[in-house]
Amino acid sequence: ADQLPTLMIDKPIRLTIEFYFKPSKSWSKHKKESHIGQPHCIKPDIDNLLKTILDAGNGKVWTDDVLISEIRTFKKWDSVARTVLIIEEE
Repeated sequence: ADQLPTLMIDKPIRLTIEFYFKPSKSWSKHKKESHIGQPHCIKPDIDNLLKTILDAGNGKVWTDDVLISEIRTFKKWDSVARTVLIIEEE
């Protein structure tokens, strides 16, 4: 939540939320490389990740999450762990 910008958007919005996970350090180089860009199909569940972002953005990025009319989200493996939030006005 500390890394989210304070925007207080009060118009209808669409969100794209991209979750990227870094492979385990214990994995072989080949296993790590073969997973990059592939779907991340283990825990945490995408609905729990999504709820965390929506709750963190409420009253900070948008005035109320009732303004969110559309959400696109996915989880993938990548060499850099991160979450990307793209906000578009309707």
